[in-house]
Amino acid sequence: MLLGRGINHRRLDQAQRANLAASVAVGELSFLPSLGQLAVLFNVPVPVLRAHVKARREFTELDEVAENGNGHVYVEDFEYPAVTPVSPHERLAEVVAALGIGGTLNMLAAIEQGAASKI
Repeated sequence: MLLGRGINHRRLDQAQRANLAASVAVGELSFLPSLGQLAVLFNVPVPVLRAHVKARREFTELDEVAENGNGHVYVEDFEYPAVTPVSPHERLAEVVAALGIGGTLNMLAAIEQGAASKI
């Protein structure tokens, strides 16, 4: 199994990354993407995705969950509780908590430089 969190740590060249991607595409290798990768793929903020994952995990821990003989949970018909949208201020607070003030300012400067170079 290929874990999404470990891909960048492998320091692979383009051909090696393409080989891994092809293995996943044809089903030779299973792939578990990170929350960040899933958020990019589905175009949702990481905090919103994290809240939905948390709600599902809490639901599957309930005793009332119907299971089949293999221990798989039937959740198709379940209406998941609404997750409160995360405000931009809350997202920024999470970034600052993770990166610190200096790291956040460095990231903002890099984003601004990238946007300026596209003009």
